[in-house]
Amino acid sequence: MVLFKRVGLASLLIAPVLALGIPAQAASLATVPKVTISGKPAVYKPTSISAVPHWNGVETCTTALESFTITNNTSATQEILNGTTDLGNLPAHEMTGICINTNQKGKTEHFKLKSNKKAALAVKVT
Repeated sequence: MVLFKRVGLASLLIAPVLALGIPAQAASLATVPKVTISGKPAVYKPTSISAVPHWNGVETCTTALESFTITNNTSATQEILNGTTDLGNLPAHEMTGICINTNQKGKTEHFKLKSNKKAALAVKVT
């Protein structure tokens, strides 16, 4: 997975499957599935979605390549996990775009929150 925080060009974490980016206002214009982190303890809503992979694993994750978005509606920073891989932190009241690599088509990705291990998001890659 690759974690890109789209505030400047800072690349934070490198691995082979996904890219996580903070596209700010731009992602709200995308016609991709939207997920929200809310509640106490924090949970994903909805808990499952289908998403189309657009990223080739080489280009930078951009709004045009993202497969879905996550908005953190809680008042605390939430640490997002993909399986056991730590994708990084999503600050309170911010949105991030997730770019799924096309080589993941047909698989299901599982996201958790460090603050609540029971919070699960299943993403079926179509």
